[in-house]
Amino acid sequence: MATETDPVAGSRKPGLWGTGATGFIGSHFLNDKTRDRYRVIAHARSTERIERLRNLPPADAWSFGDLQAGIIDWPDDETIETTLHLASPSSWSLLNDPKVYDWVIDSVKLAWRQTVENGGKHFVFVSSASALGGYDSRADWKVK
Repeated sequence: MATETDPVAGSRKPGLWGTGATGFIGSHFLNDKTRDRYRVIAHARSTERIERLRNLPPADAWSFGDLQAGIIDWPDDETIETTLHLASPSSWSLLNDPKVYDWVIDSVKLAWRQTVENGGKHFVFVSSASALGGYDSRADWKVK
């Protein structure tokens, strides 16, 4: 992807698509990347949650949709170089639901496909739930 140029502030870094933009880690990280001059496309499940949050990344564009359902409303003419897949279950109470594991796998596959289809070269998945110890209590979890 070509780097865009902002005539006032100088050159911009390549595009970055961040899922989980309205979550704790996503909102802080994408906000930082915007300040670092990356072109940020932030992803959220819906506009409803965006309106409730104050610490939103000042994204250049937004994509919306339910990764679990395989639906993404991608902004026109946007390409990316890197995806940071930060989406995780919306409630800690869901972590003990076996269906969550299928949801996580399916959402990673969809985010990967979206990355490839929009010019992405790099894909990083960070699970805030597992990073904070949410999944390690399920001893019977196995890779399918």
